[in-house]
Order: sequence, then structure tokens, then C-alpha cells
Amino acid sequence: MKEQIVDSDKHYSPEFYKPAPAEILEDYYPLIGQVASQFNYLDDSLSESLVGFINPDDEEIGWIVIAGMQFNQKVDLWEKILKWCIYDSDWSEIDKNSATLKVKDISLELKDVATKRNKIVHADWEGINDKLLVKTKTKNSDKGVQHCYVSIEKSEFDKIIDQFDTLSITLYDFDKYIFEKLK
Repeated sequence: MKEQIVDSDKHYSPEFYKPAPAEILEDYYPLIGQVASQFNYLDDSLSESLVGFINPDDEEIGWIVIAGMQFNQKVDLWEKILKWCIYDSDWSEIDKNSATLKVKDISLELKDVATKRNKIVHADWEGINDKLLVKTKTKNSDKGVQHCYVSIEKSEFDKIIDQFDTLSITLYDFDKYIFEKLK
């Protein structure tokens, strides 16, 4: 994803904004839907992980705790719980350090994919221009109002979706490793 910042005065200028042909959107809509669907699966995987760590004997308690939490809040809670589980274990310092680093890596990647998902799902796809730039955010700055655009090639969607799938598997495998090691 290539990002471009455009000042408000250039946002609607004929040099910058020429609408893309409507057929372009027909190619993107299924990809956007697939990103949303795969991310929801990853979100559910994270929720299942949290529920298991919060109280393995009573899942309902875990669901009560995480109900209504946003994805990044769940990531932060997952990281804290896993670090506590590791810290509280009788593992060697090397195993503890290695597992703690892995928790941090997974947490960072979870937040990274959430950012990608948000840019794609919340973008103004109806306003895509002829350069295939789509607006993802409007913000105030010292230069006045600015619009953030991203350019996403169709092939990038597959990579992002694969990243979601791989991360779901990584999360599952790591959880399994931690549960086994804690027994």
C-alpha cells in the first residue's frame, strides 16, 4: 500500500481528481469483502485465544470480559495475559525471553493487519480516482486539512488476505505451545 497525502485545495482539482471508470470498482468490491471476512476470522481466533487464557475452565467468564472490546484492546489484553503466564511459569529464562519476544512480535503483527484492514474497509471506494488512489482518512495539520490516500494493487489484496490466514495459524500454534508448556 502506497500512501499519499493531498492538501485540501488539491483534493478536488482536475489534475488530481478524475473519477475511475465504474468497472474498476466491480473488480475491487469482492476483494474488499474478502478482506473483511478474513479479518473477522482472525478477530474471532484472537477472541477464542483470550477466552481460553482468561479462564480455561469457564469460557463464559472470558466472553463476558472481552464482550464489546475492539480488536486492538483485545490484542493489548492478549499480550498482557500471555506475558503474565510466561512470567509466572517455571520455565528457564531463555524460554521465557524467547516466548515473550514471540508474544510481542505477534502483537505487533496483529496491530499491523488491523491497520491494513481499516484502511481497506473504511476507504471511500466510490471516490477512487483514475490513478487508483482511494481516500482513507481526512486530518487536520499545520498545513490545513489534508486527505490521506492509498494505492492498493489488486495483487496486494491476496498478500494481505494470506497474512491474515498465516497470522490466524500462528496465533493458534503459539497458543497451543503455551498451553502445552504451562501444563
